Amino acid sequence: MDITQTYRVNQATASDSSAVLKILKNRALWLKENGSEQWIFLLSGQEDAEIVAKVEAGLFYKVLSQDSDEIIAVFLLSSKQDRWDIELWGEDDGTVGSAPFYLHKLAVSLTHKGERVGDFVMEWIKNHVRSLDNAECMRLDCVASSDKLIHFYKEHGFVLQKIVMDHCLFEWRVHTSSNG
Repeated sequence: MDITQTYRVNQATASDSSAVLKILKNRALWLKENGSEQWIFLLSGQEDAEIVAKVEAGLFYKVLSQDSDEIIAVFLLSSKQDRWDIELWGEDDGTVGSAPFYLHKLAVSLTHKGERVGDFVMEWIKNHVRSLDNAECMRLDCVASSDKLIHFYKEHGFVLQKIVMDHCLFEWRVHTSSNG
C-alpha cells in the first residue's frame, strides 16, 4: 500500500472539535485499558475547553482518508510553547534564530490502528515543517515508560535529548543528513 496516496491532511476547524476530542479520548481510554497512565487526564474532561480553544486557534490538524471525510487521526503542531513545553524544555529565548515547532497529541483512531497512519502522519509533518520559513527543529515528548513510542520516534529520525519528569524529550532537526 502506498500510504502517501491514501491520506490527506487539513487544518482542523471549530466544527471538528468533537471529532478531535473523540479520537483523543478513545485513545486515552484504550491506553488506560492497556495499563498505561498516558493521557489519562483527557478522560476527566478538564482539558476539553483548552483542546477546543486550540482547535479553534488553528493548532490542530486532521488526517482524512483520501476517499472520505472521516477523520482518522489528529495532531497539534505549534511554533509557540505552551506551559507543558516550558516546564519540560525550559523557555525558548529566541536566540537560536528560529523557533522550534512542538508536536503534541498525535492520535490515530482505533478503527485505523495498524494501518501505518502514524508513519504517514510523521512524514507529512516533517515535510510540512521543512517547508516553513525559519523552521530549524521539531520537538515532542512522550512518557519514558513507553518503549513503543520511543522506538516509533527514533524510527522517524527523532533524537532523544534528555529525560525530564519521566518524559523523554525528542528533537528532529530540519537540516541534517539523517532526517529519517
